[in-house]
This record gives sequence, structure tokens and C-alpha cells, in this order.
Amino acid sequence: MAVDPHHLPKTPVPPSNDGRRCPGCGYQLRGLPAGRPCPECGLPVAAPVDADAPISTAPTWVRRSFRRGAYLSAACVGAAVAVLFVRTVLGAIDVRVTAGLLLVIAVLWSGAVWLLTPVFDEIQCVRRGFSRTGQLRRVVRWLAFAWIAVAGLALGRVAATGAIVRGPADDALLIAMRGAWVVAFVGVLCLAVLLQRLAAWAKDDTAERALDVVLWGLPIVTAMRFAATGSFRLLDAAGSAGYVSGGTLAGMIAMLWLGVLAALPYALLSLSGSLAWSERHAQELHDRERRRRSRSDEIDRELRRRIERMK
Repeated sequence: MAVDPHHLPKTPVPPSNDGRRCPGCGYQLRGLPAGRPCPECGLPVAAPVDADAPISTAPTWVRRSFRRGAYLSAACVGAAVAVLFVRTVLGAIDVRVTAGLLLVIAVLWSGAVWLLTPVFDEIQCVRRGFSRTGQLRRVVRWLAFAWIAVAGLALGRVAATGAIVRGPADDALLIAMRGAWVVAFVGVLCLAVLLQRLAAWAKDDTAERALDVVLWGLPIVTAMRFAATGSFRLLDAAGSAGYVSGGTLAGMIAMLWLGVLAALPYALLSLSGSLAWSERHAQELHDRERRRRSRSDEIDRELRRRIERMK
């Protein structure tokens, strides 16, 4: 005997409990059956977002958070490069002013890194290390504070006299500053790795290449500076008037080091541009889907009117 399919029990659609949010308005979709439209804005959410989906499919606040962090980080690194260039190459800034500016930049940099490494529960973010349990994200955040220690110790070395006074106390400060610098330097390399994942997600080849320069070029040029000077005198140069002259080997290596470091803000600005484009693309997709739903609703209403007239 044939069975009427309408009399068969309906299989309930399993609820979505993966913490997804609506890509249009950001409404929490936890517990909503898969395939249902967003109850807040009505945008269809056909299935969980794929882990390999482009960043334009991520919620708006995810892209905006990354953009704010990228802009501020680029500004901090660019300012630090400019201050070090003017001081170490041109010798045009007083050493105490240099150290004070670097301390302010270090504080802003720490905040920028925290903005650039937010915690998200979206599947794409979790896969790329931006989850609450992401170890690399945690390391990058905490190592960023090492730059405050570096700049603070450099300021302490020159605050009293305006010049470096050699002695046991200064030697201890110098050792502590170099140790903090190594820790902060590792943090920058870890950040570059995390940013490469973000650049790959945003399909930004320019940012990926610039970050490759940072990851490979910065350690090499730093080793060259160490070989040329016998010490890590990267921020120590801020306390040595006339340390670098453009015609010396150390001066040329210093300029090369600053050039490689400048690849980081370049990558961040490129990444910011890609995120802005993805945001516009997501808005276009959202508007297109809204127009499609509006046309579909209009067709449904017209069909209902025709059916009513036929009765």
C-alpha cells in the first residue's frame, strides 16, 4: 500500500550550535535550525560558513576590527622608523626626546597589537589562530609589551644626563634592554606569521610578500648589524650621538635594517586596503541578496493576488 509522504514524520533540522553569526547584521545564530533566515534581518543563512570562505563572508565587525588594528599598527611602526631614521642617520633629534618618543610609540604599539589580534569564535578566525585559545595570538599580545620595557630602559639610561654614562649601573641597564629587545623582536616575527594568515585569508598577495621580507629579511639584517657593531645596537643607537654616519658600513646596514622594517607598515597598509575592499564586496553581496529577496517577495504577492482573483 502506498504511503502518503505527508503522513510521514518530519525529521527535525538540527539546530546550529557552532556560535555562528549572521553575516549581515551580526545576530547570534546559536540554536537556530540550519537553513533558516536570520530572525533579525531576514538574510538567508543556508549553511555554516566554510572555513575556507573568503573574508568578505565574515561578519562586518570582524573585518572592521582587523582594519582598525592594521591602521594603528602601521602608524606606530612608521613613526618608529621615522624617529630612528632621523636620530641614527641624520642625528637631528636630542637623545632624550628620541627615547621619550619611542616610549610613547611603544605604548601605542602594544595597544595596536591587541586590536590587531582580537578574539573571535567564527570558524574562519579559529582556524587561523584568532580564537580565545590561540597560542600564537597570546604570545604576540604579551610580547608586544616588551617594547615598552625596551624604550623605558633606553629612556632611563639617558634621562639624567642626556648621554650614556658607562658604569656598572649602565651595563646592567644595557643587558636588560638587550634582553627585552630580543623578546620584543621575537614578538614582531610571531606577529608577521599571524598577519600572513590574515593576508592569505584576505587574498592579499602584496601583503604576503611584504611580510615574507619581514620574516626573512629582518633576522638576516639584524645579524649583519650584530656582526658589524658587535652588539644589538638597534635602540641603543638612540643613546649614541653620531653613532651612524651614512658613509660607514654600520650606517649602510642601519639604513638597510630600517628599510626592511618599513616593509611591515607597508604590509599592514596593503592589508587594510584589502579589508576595505572585502567590506565593500560584502556590502554589495548583502544588497544584492536583499534585492533578490525583495523581488521574490513581490512575485509571491503577485501570484497570491492572481490566485485570489481566480477564485
